[in-house]
Amino acid sequence: MPDNKKKPPVIPLDVEDADEAREPTGENLQFNEDEDSFELESETTDTEYQHPEPYDTAAPGGEDDNSTYDEENPYTPGEYRDKQSELRGELEELDAVADDRLAQLDEVDEQLADTPEDERNPHPFVPPQRIGKQVDLESRVSFPDDGSASHFFGLAKRRLLDVSRWHELAELPVATFVLTDAYGGEAVKPQPVEGDKVRIDIPGPGPSAGDGYDWVVVEDLTETDSPAHELCSLTLRPTANPLKPGDDTAHFFKDVATSTLVVERREREVIARYHGRNEVTNTDTDSTVDNVRNAAVGVGAKLGFSYPQWKSLIDGLTKYELS
Repeated sequence: MPDNKKKPPVIPLDVEDADEAREPTGENLQFNEDEDSFELESETTDTEYQHPEPYDTAAPGGEDDNSTYDEENPYTPGEYRDKQSELRGELEELDAVADDRLAQLDEVDEQLADTPEDERNPHPFVPPQRIGKQVDLESRVSFPDDGSASHFFGLAKRRLLDVSRWHELAELPVATFVLTDAYGGEAVKPQPVEGDKVRIDIPGPGPSAGDGYDWVVVEDLTETDSPAHELCSLTLRPTANPLKPGDDTAHFFKDVATSTLVVERREREVIARYHGRNEVTNTDTDSTVDNVRNAAVGVGAKLGFSYPQWKSLIDGLTKYELS
């Protein structure tokens, strides 16, 4: 009768194309029939030897357990290298030579990459951001119906256009604003028009170019009206002092910067927003003193010190308790 007893598989140690998932065992390893596997611990006469991590058998089927450690096989050091440490070393070398400039496009590539889609602006009345810092703030209030929201929008719009009373709306009035005509004379009228100037008094020394004040011009005034949507936006840009000869920008930001304030109604919700664009510190005036002052105020604005002023103002525009 043929012997059907299972014979242990034998993979010679010198076979190079053996299945990588199986460990060459040779013919001198003992086969454990109960475990259906080879015993990886070889017989030894050294009674004092203790394996640091003893185990009885390999994985089921006699295959290796994919361990990268075997102190009894010192002849294949490349197989058991610490691949993770080697990889970390290579990444550190790459880090050492990496530079942010490598990720920047040169002028020609910038022009090639420019597409019409880049010019799309979700708020067409807000100038596009191109340089310097960008700031966006928002405040909302909801009403039970369109009529109530429309009525409150009218109040918020009057607040926005009453520039000389902005400091009364803000709970943290850091600066005061005074609406003037195009020539710097204080204006007594219900709302500004494009070309009017606004005189800003910020605590501390002001620029000599502005006679101690920062100046902005009303560049754009936009209003839209429909049954479901009403909007009023006001855009201001740094400008020269209308009361003084010269064209030096009398403001701590350059005249590429803009500040756009918006109130709008979308059905039953009234929203106030502030959009600061292209905020670049004005340190190119003819006055060294003004340059130092503008740098100090501009850095403070970039660090967020102007945030409470604008946030408090737009919160005031949508504050329901005010009359």
